[in-house]
Amino acid sequence: QRKGSQSKKAAEPCSHMAENKIFRRGKAQEKDCEAKMRKIIPAVLEKDWKEIRRKIKIAEALSKRIQIDVADGKFVKNKTIGIKEIKKIKSKSKVEYHLMVRNPEKYINAIKKSEIIAIHCEIPDFEKFICKKVNAVAINPRTNAKKLTPVIKKIKKVIVMTVQPGWQGGKFRHSALRRIKEIKKMNKKIIVQVDGGINEKTIKPAEKAGADEFVVGSAIVKSENPKKMYELMRK
Repeated sequence: QRKGSQSKKAAEPCSHMAENKIFRRGKAQEKDCEAKMRKIIPAVLEKDWKEIRRKIKIAEALSKRIQIDVADGKFVKNKTIGIKEIKKIKSKSKVEYHLMVRNPEKYINAIKKSEIIAIHCEIPDFEKFICKKVNAVAINPRTNAKKLTPVIKKIKKVIVMTVQPGWQGGKFRHSALRRIKEIKKMNKKIIVQVDGGINEKTIKPAEKAGADEFVVGSAIVKSENPKKMYELMRK
């Protein structure tokens, strides 16, 4: 009996080791699967505070990162949230801010916590705003990629606009994709994000052109089934 009980005790650690191996293998497979998925960042562009809160809840339920679009009515014709609303924004997800504004300084100061803050290279003296906090630059469809030269080695990310900025649901501009290769030649380590008109059809040419991340607004937050659309676009 003693021998039997000893062999049973000896077998138990082996059983646990086998279970742990299976668990670790499963986790590794999950990570591999996740790495192969497209990086989708749901975007919120709204004027109304109630709608902003509603869409943030939709976005953060889908992704660990979301984007808040801020428009001042000067750099772009549309106007969204202001300083007061920016200070109130809270999310479970990491928040990236895309500032479509002529004078970004007061908006930058209002943002207390963020993963990414992007300004536009079309504003006057945009280079002076680049710092640890402001670590990304957006570029409009008609702007020459060379405009990024002074900051391309100082920033983490470039947002390539594939629509004229300011409004969600704009028509996707395929011609804007050629600048992705230009930007990658300027800095091989740079993350290139595409933003504007991205849906289940346009995401494929954007990915083929070399984009690393995809900002999706109306295709997700205005969908009848946001989760289904999000998962469809990730594959």
